[in-house]
Amino acid sequence: MYLSLKGSLGHTPITDRVGENLLQIAEGASAAYSLRNLGSDSPAVVRVRRESDNNERDFTAQDISTSVLTNWVNEQITPPLDLRELTATGRDGPIIEAAAAYSLRNLSDSYTGDVVEVRRTSDDAEDSFTAAEVADGTMVAWVGAGNDGFVSQWYDQSTTAGTPNANHAVQTDAASQPKIVDGGTLVSGGILSDGVGTFLELYSTLSISAEFDIFFTGTATASNWTSLQRSPYGFYTNADYPRFNDDSFRYTIAGSDSGTTNYNSGFTIGTGTPFLYNFNRDVSDSVGAQINGTAQTNRVTLTGTHQISQLFRRGANTSQVWDGTMSEMIFYDTDQSDNRTALEANIGKVYGIAGIPAYDDTVNGFVETWYDQSGNGNDATQSVAGLQPRIVDAGALVAGGIDFSTSQSFEVNISVTRSHLFSVFRSPNVVTPVNAVHLIDDTQNFQTVHFLVQTPTKYIRFLGSNYTQDVVSMNTDGTDNLVSALNQTAVQGGSSLHINGSPMTIATTDSDSSMVINKIGKSLWSNVINQVMAEWIIYNSDQSANRAAIETNINNQYDIYS
Repeated sequence: MYLSLKGSLGHTPITDRVGENLLQIAEGASAAYSLRNLGSDSPAVVRVRRESDNNERDFTAQDISTSVLTNWVNEQITPPLDLRELTATGRDGPIIEAAAAYSLRNLSDSYTGDVVEVRRTSDDAEDSFTAAEVADGTMVAWVGAGNDGFVSQWYDQSTTAGTPNANHAVQTDAASQPKIVDGGTLVSGGILSDGVGTFLELYSTLSISAEFDIFFTGTATASNWTSLQRSPYGFYTNADYPRFNDDSFRYTIAGSDSGTTNYNSGFTIGTGTPFLYNFNRDVSDSVGAQINGTAQTNRVTLTGTHQISQLFRRGANTSQVWDGTMSEMIFYDTDQSDNRTALEANIGKVYGIAGIPAYDDTVNGFVETWYDQSGNGNDATQSVAGLQPRIVDAGALVAGGIDFSTSQSFEVNISVTRSHLFSVFRSPNVVTPVNAVHLIDDTQNFQTVHFLVQTPTKYIRFLGSNYTQDVVSMNTDGTDNLVSALNQTAVQGGSSLHINGSPMTIATTDSDSSMVINKIGKSLWSNVINQVMAEWIIYNSDQSANRAAIETNINNQYDIYS
């Protein structure tokens, strides 16, 4: 379910003057930010980064109101072998090439070849099948009712510069072939290894001398010692492999350069539940793993060349064989730390793996740029991903605007000699005695605009002057507030404050009203920030004559007060 902001953001603005939008009512705003169109010639109102793959895109007000934004954030349709590198303009760089890739689906939209070769038990005949033929029942019909089908070859779908790598996984010994059709029924979850002696050999050993990433998707059917891949050199020679015991995930680092170390993550995979495992060695030789998108502890530094020659089994120890199904396995001979979430998102969505962004439309979206609609180019930006405020939360549009939390904010550079600020924000429910809501910060003069909700009184601080108000003057129940604050010296006419259309009696001090606004949503003095902001407009002039018209336009949009 997608939440929409009240007032149909992106539709024609409702005004109190026929034919006029908000910026026409009072021309000359220094900066204007909103998720609706305030009258700007620029169509985009925000630039959003989606968490699953860090891709960015501009969106209009109409895109927000019609779910185009939320659909894009939740979308993850790019298969792994079509994923491109991130550039300054999005995921439009070179294709990220894998060293080997095995699946029963097409891992690239351009792949048209067979995905598996199958032997049927009725006559030991063999034939190859495409992903479509596996999915539509053609393969099962060929195997025949009541018969079993075993994998004699799992085709490698990876390419290098457009040329197939063709490092297929094969098994010529019928007794060691994993199963894909059981009694005339397609095995659920992929290719089934029996935990005893079924495995596949690679055409050519994968030699990984530096960083790498391995993505495995499967389902465990029993709780015993099992492995997913092996080194050809045996138990104690440069082998990096994952294994499971009693439902707990472990991985082993074995090698003459590091000794043999087992790491028990404590992660319980259970049986019968699909999961996604990622094993990574980064550019600093740090080795570790992720399960269902969650990083496991106990990373270790490891050097040397590591090689993989089999799937489902480790080394010469035939007792350590994977007991379960394997849906797909992708090997990269490069560090994919920067692209891991993008790969996981597509895989998680395809196989319904809970906990991974994009599964069941649960992706977050963050605002990288809040575009200035005043025409002055004072865009509010945040290049640090961890500081970007949220606009889509777990797949749903944030109700009420853009969500700022503890340390999230935008960077701006706006100079004013006097200021008239209009702001729409959704205050949190007051559940503690003190709750601060910061709107802007002037780091040059150490002045701020914020609200402090403190039982039983509220305070608004604007440019160093304290304005004290009764608790009923501002909503504190999670609903919207409209604040218009005029700051100027007594010589200029004095300051004034209106909250939700009502004038407030203020006690103000004479002070210099000029400032350079550097931040939106954060104060230098405190990181206690908890609000959702829908709109923020500032003028470098006294807008008292237009205040009622501006407030009426805003209130018509958000229905804040009667």
